[in-house]
Amino acid sequence: MCIDSRAMQLILKRIKKKFVIIEDNGGGLTLVVFDDNDSNKVVFLRTGYEYILGLLTSDMIELGNDSDPSTWYSCEENLQRIYNDFESHECGWEVIADNKGLHPHKMGAAGRREFGVEKE
Repeated sequence: MCIDSRAMQLILKRIKKKFVIIEDNGGGLTLVVFDDNDSNKVVFLRTGYEYILGLLTSDMIELGNDSDPSTWYSCEENLQRIYNDFESHECGWEVIADNKGLHPHKMGAAGRREFGVEKE
């Protein structure tokens, strides 16, 4: 499922849980969702969205419908460590979307393709 960036902006505004979508300099897309009571504690992290077009959009729709991501399948282990590894590097990754919306100026090709954003 692919939708345009305007529709995605509306979906992102409905999401109550704190989240970030990261695009790394290799084109990898990662969704990180945080605990409701501890905004630094990771409850869900999935990588590899760049390989299945539309899966990230589908997961964002589920988050917008108040689905509990802590019950979703993730093949990653030690979610907090993976996220902390991202944060420990000053470059090589960008937050391309969060609760504030999409950040097209920070997107690479994978993010633009997933969210239907034209190259600036």
